[in-house]
Amino acid sequence: MASELPVEDARTHPRRALQAAGEPASDPLLHPLATVHPSATVGPAAVVMEGAMIGPGVTVGSRATVGEGAILRPDSRVGEYATVDAYATVGSGGEIGPGAVLGKYSTMGTGAKLGAQARVAERARVRRGAHVGDRAVVGNRATLGRGVLLEHGAVVGNRATLGNLARVGVEAEVELRAQVGGSTTIGSGARIGKRARVGQRARIGRHAVVASRAVVRDGDVVW
Repeated sequence: MASELPVEDARTHPRRALQAAGEPASDPLLHPLATVHPSATVGPAAVVMEGAMIGPGVTVGSRATVGEGAILRPDSRVGEYATVDAYATVGSGGEIGPGAVLGKYSTMGTGAKLGAQARVAERARVRRGAHVGDRAVVGNRATLGRGVLLEHGAVVGNRATLGNLARVGVEAEVELRAQVGGSTTIGSGARIGKRARVGQRARIGRHAVVASRAVVRDGDVVW
C-alpha cells in the first residue's frame, strides 16, 4: 500500500516509489503524513506529499501533484497534470487548470483561478477572485489584487504589482517591479517597462509601450 512506502522515496520520487511498490499506475499516491478530508476526491495517479492538507469537497485531478505542506481549502479544484508546489495555498473555491503550476509558498485567495498551463512562480500572491488566463505567467513575489484579470498569455514580471480590478490583455507584459493601479486596463500586446508606475483607472492601448521607470498618472490614456 502507499502508506507503507519509505518516506524518503515518496518525498523525492513519488511516482517512481509508486512504481517500485508494484501499485497500478491508476492509484493515487497519498503520503501517510498528508491529511485528506473524506469528502475530497483524489484522481488516478495523483501524488499528495508529506504534510499536505486537502479540505472538504476538494477535487484533485489525475496525475496532479500536491506538494509538501501545501493547503487546498474547501471546494477548491486542481486539474489534471497540475502542480501545487510545496507550502502553497489554494483558497476556498479556487481553481487550478490542467497543467498549471502554483509555485512554492504562493497563495491564491478565495475563488481565484489559474487557467490551463498558467504558471505562478514562488511566493506570489493571487488575491480573491483574480483570474490568471491560459498560459499566462506570474513572476516571483508578484502580487495580483482582488479581481485582477490576466488574459491568455499575459506576463507579469518578478515583484510586479497589479491593483484591484486591473486588467492585462492578451500577451501583454508587465515587467520587473512595475506597479499598475487599480481598475487600469492594459491592452493586448502592450508592454509596461521595468519599474514603471501606472496610476489608477488608466488605459494603455493595444501594443502601446510604457518605458522603464516612466510614470502614467491616474486616469491617463496611452496609445
